Amino acid sequence: MQMRGNVISAVQRAKRKKQYLEGQVSDIELSDQDMVSIQDITEAYHKDILKFYNVPVLVWTVGILFVLAGLYLIYNLIWGIEGKVFGKKQTWWSWFISILLIFLGFLFAFAAKREKIVFCKKRDIVFVCLKNIFCKQIISSHKISDIINIQVVKRGVENLSTKTIHFVIVIVFRDGHRIEILEGRNKYICKDRFLEIQTYLFRDQNLQEVIIIDESNGRNRQI
Repeated sequence: MQMRGNVISAVQRAKRKKQYLEGQVSDIELSDQDMVSIQDITEAYHKDILKFYNVPVLVWTVGILFVLAGLYLIYNLIWGIEGKVFGKKQTWWSWFISILLIFLGFLFAFAAKREKIVFCKKRDIVFVCLKNIFCKQIISSHKISDIINIQVVKRGVENLSTKTIHFVIVIVFRDGHRIEILEGRNKYICKDRFLEIQTYLFRDQNLQEVIIIDESNGRNRQI
């Protein structure tokens, strides 16, 4: 929507400039042909660039809750509010638990990063921007022409007591470098994103079948 608005503004400025040069002062009206041109430009822009955003809302929320819980416990310890949390007698472990909660909260918030992935065939570039909740960024770029393989990989552990299964898209480059993007727990969303990338990058070729490389529980097989 923002892109369409920018295109409309650009067309209006061009027509206004033309009218000014011709000595006209009438209101700017866009013809049907102008609107068709704007639609074509907008669609071409969106076809030329493929973007993905991945925001770790759940992890950031858990981290913030841990920090708030730790601060609440320290508040009780400092003011000694009738020993509501730790009892009337304060001990070293009361402070340890409070500080540990704050530390874990900041660790969660710092470790999880918002992803912005941009593919642009016109510039032959894959742009990856990782930003944590404190706005610290890690930016990298790679050439699309150097991509030799794209995979969906299943990782984590699954047993009676633990389930950390997640999926990630792995892009392999000609020099052996690999980047891992768009990690998530939903297999179908990950497969859809994989197909979007395949369609955008190789729309003139036969698309790969979505084969998941299973690396969970120490395995290494295709599923």
